[in-house]
Amino acid sequence: MRHFLAEDVLNFEMQHTMKQYQVSLGEKGVILNRVVLFLEHTFEIVSVFRDMRPVMDEKDDRLIRLKNVADFFLNWTKEIFSNRSLSSKEKKLLPYVSPMS
Repeated sequence: MRHFLAEDVLNFEMQHTMKQYQVSLGEKGVILNRVVLFLEHTFEIVSVFRDMRPVMDEKDDRLIRLKNVADFFLNWTKEIFSNRSLSSKEKKLLPYVSPMS
């Protein structure tokens, strides 16, 4: 996927659209909780990389936000690998991330 296409799919507008769709579903919208959470974290990545200011030190807020995103994805990966209802084929969708990290 080209980076500009990824930005179109993983940006704030998509996050907002999914949240509004979730609200419109009422109680059934609970099934979209994970999707909205995923989009919130991918939006953070896009917003940090669109920021043209240089990172001047390790306490830069953008680095902290990226660390939080990385933690989210590591926890998400561990959750997938520990989920017994998923087949090993489904779990191999994330072969590049070690669940033991």
